[in-house]
Amino acid sequence: MILKGSLFSPFSIRYWVRMIRSRDSDSIIILLQDVLRSSSSSGFVIGLSGGIDSSVAATLCVRAV
Repeated sequence: MILKGSLFSPFSIRYWVRMIRSRDSDSIIILLQDVLRSSSSSGFVIGLSGGIDSSVAATLCVRAV
C-alpha cells in the first residue's frame, strides 16, 4: 500500500526523480538535445507550476543542457 506523502509514493517528487533515471529518460534527453541543437536557442524556457509534471520536465531539460 502506497500512502500519499510517503518517501517513494507517486505523490512524492523523490519518486519521480528516481523514475526519470530509467532508460526511458535517456531517450527523452537525447530528443531534447537534438531539438536544442537544431534550433538557434541556447536553452529551454519552462513554465513551472510547482506540480510533478513541470518538475519532471524541468529536470529532464536541465539534464539535456
